[in-house]
Amino acid sequence: MKVRRGAQARQLLTGRRNPMWSFWGYVDDRTAEPDRWIAAEHANLNSRGPLIESVPNWRRDGKTATVDGSPGHGISDLERNAALDGLRAVAIGLVVAFHCNRAVAPGGFVGVDIFFALSGFLITSMLWAERASTGTIAFGRFYLRRAIRLWPALVLSLAAYLAVAPIVFPHSAAVRNAFLAGLYLSDYSRAFWGVPRVELNHTWSLSVEAHFYLLWPAVILLLARFAGRRAFFVLIMAFLAATLWRIIDLGLGLDFWRTYYRFDTRMSGLILGGAVAVLPWRPTSAWAESLGIAGLCAIALSLATLQWQTATPLTIGGILVDLASACIVLALAGPAKTVVAWMLSLRPVVYIGRISYSIYLWHYPIIIALRAGPTASLSWWASLIVVAASITIAALSYRFIEKPLISVGRSFYMRSKEGRSDERQPSEGFQGSTSDLIRWRPRKPYSLRRRAR
Repeated sequence: MKVRRGAQARQLLTGRRNPMWSFWGYVDDRTAEPDRWIAAEHANLNSRGPLIESVPNWRRDGKTATVDGSPGHGISDLERNAALDGLRAVAIGLVVAFHCNRAVAPGGFVGVDIFFALSGFLITSMLWAERASTGTIAFGRFYLRRAIRLWPALVLSLAAYLAVAPIVFPHSAAVRNAFLAGLYLSDYSRAFWGVPRVELNHTWSLSVEAHFYLLWPAVILLLARFAGRRAFFVLIMAFLAATLWRIIDLGLGLDFWRTYYRFDTRMSGLILGGAVAVLPWRPTSAWAESLGIAGLCAIALSLATLQWQTATPLTIGGILVDLASACIVLALAGPAKTVVAWMLSLRPVVYIGRISYSIYLWHYPIIIALRAGPTASLSWWASLIVVAASITIAALSYRFIEKPLISVGRSFYMRSKEGRSDERQPSEGFQGSTSDLIRWRPRKPYSLRRRAR
């Protein structure tokens, strides 16, 4: 459907007689057609936060329409935020260091908390943008894209584990362990029954995130009833409630393992990352620099002082790490250029961040195979072998498994949208590390005479 011309079209689209909605463009009053109506701003790099109330909600026949009348979801090509990929590299580095030698990085397990905050931010940004531009969320498509992105690499690592388990881990119930890990049940099974055994123990965090993916689209639909700061405060209250529940659960059970591994007791970081995503504010350069440095200092303090299998990581230490991770994400999510963002955007660091998922999958079974005992630390030489082997296998997995499947996901999405004319299609470049948001900015009426000059 074409846009009506003249004053009627302007009144239909904006509800005002002389509005000039544009971004990097203008509306020519002679045609009432946009020179450029829609521009995608990368939620992690270029925007100042998702403002759902700033997105005009034109609906025709129950469908969201763009200003030219064509149905559309409003999410266009996206651009990666290299600094957030770099933050993933920091997180995986801490986790690998902790698993290799706890004496070197006694608090390295906080890398998982950084992953949680980052995942909460990214997934919420993507779902928030989709809800803002379409009025709904395509649950099935979201779950399918998550499965295509994450499950094949996990299945490959589990297949390799099953192949070598009779030789390397002869006393493990390998089939049972792989079954629990492959179905993302290892968070609760590990908490209550101590399975899967040590070599697949690390899959608990994958299960926590999988449960988050399962529930969060519905949460975003409910949360969309609140706009801007109200949504932020709702999630802050949810973060406080989740943190309080973890502390209560630890106090009632006095069981570190039962509290540490479960989704319901470890979702606070995911929620806080989501709160950062809906916050309608992004820091200036000075604020971003301060937040980034403060967050990294807090993470460094946690790395040196937190002790594994104590109450501190689940109480005051856990709160500190969640807040520090959120500060770093907030500092990197805005348009401000900082030293921290520059450091995390270095190419080697960014590449490690992009393959961090596969590194996480592969490094732990290799470490367990080289350990002299379940809790023994590795030598420096053995640690270097683990790092080299994990990066090599992860790079191959990313190149030949993950990237082709990302293209498959893109093709599926494009086919699912065939028949809808003039629609902008989203990039399938989202890999758990980027998202799109649409920003509509009002401008003063554009003067044709001024432009003619």
